Amino acid sequence: MSEGENYVKSKLNNHWVKSQSLGSFIMIPGNKITKIYDPVNELQDLIKKPKKDYLENKICKLVNLISRKCEIPFDKIGISGSNLVGLSDSSVGSDIDLLVYGRSAAINLVKYLGRLKNLGFEHYSDSTRDKLIPRRQPGTIDGFNQETALKYEYTKTSGRFDNIHVNISPIRDNEAELPKIFKATVSKKLGFCIVEAKIVNNQEAVFVPPVYRVKVIKVIKGQTFAHEVKFIVGSRFLHAQIGRKEQSLIFAGILEQRTLKNTKFYDISLEPWETVDGFIASNIGEIKHG
Repeated sequence: MSEGENYVKSKLNNHWVKSQSLGSFIMIPGNKITKIYDPVNELQDLIKKPKKDYLENKICKLVNLISRKCEIPFDKIGISGSNLVGLSDSSVGSDIDLLVYGRSAAINLVKYLGRLKNLGFEHYSDSTRDKLIPRRQPGTIDGFNQETALKYEYTKTSGRFDNIHVNISPIRDNEAELPKIFKATVSKKLGFCIVEAKIVNNQEAVFVPPVYRVKVIKVIKGQTFAHEVKFIVGSRFLHAQIGRKEQSLIFAGILEQRTLKNTKFYDISLEPWETVDGFIASNIGEIKHG
């Protein structure tokens, strides 16, 4: 177990559970929840806090830079992860986890994040991520073997700030921004599949979780009606912003049938709660899939 996991376990030991497919993680029963955290409000409280520790000062400094240089209002930025609930500690490798809300903020973040290059923020490239990604998930990353995983920029909004790992996740601002797939009910889980598909629309891939509208070219593994898949649902920030419109990629995950107003359609879910073998790749030969 990593030093970071030991720290979290020491704080939430009674809620530490194990899963054969997902490993160890924290699960809090609904009847034990005593507070609902608002990411934007908690960030504002942190900014106003008179005495901050080292990591808190770095968070506030980075948020100020993002707001000014990326032209994103403060009320569209929040904190997440261990930062949100007061469990972060830079001495055990805690990250900075930020959220930005809405399409305009997401577009500005991707467009202008490069302005922070000479202000302490280093965007991940093939040469800078190798020391960080293996630390967080040794061996495999959502189905990628480690060598392949390090070749891909999972997101255009992650990097380092003063040598602290940073994730910035663009979030849909309200229910009106949700694509129809999230308004549909999953009616059937139809097993693992791998397809080659062309991206028809990637406008929803800037958000977390990302969604790609696709046209399947070939079913590589799984049931033949995977040809009917219209959507790929990615996992958190890991699959965001990868694919370009008209690009053909390999997608692997759980084939799902969804229903919306008596209309049925199919998607592939790459979410690791569904499968630890989900991936996006440019070439099936690059993936070591068991």
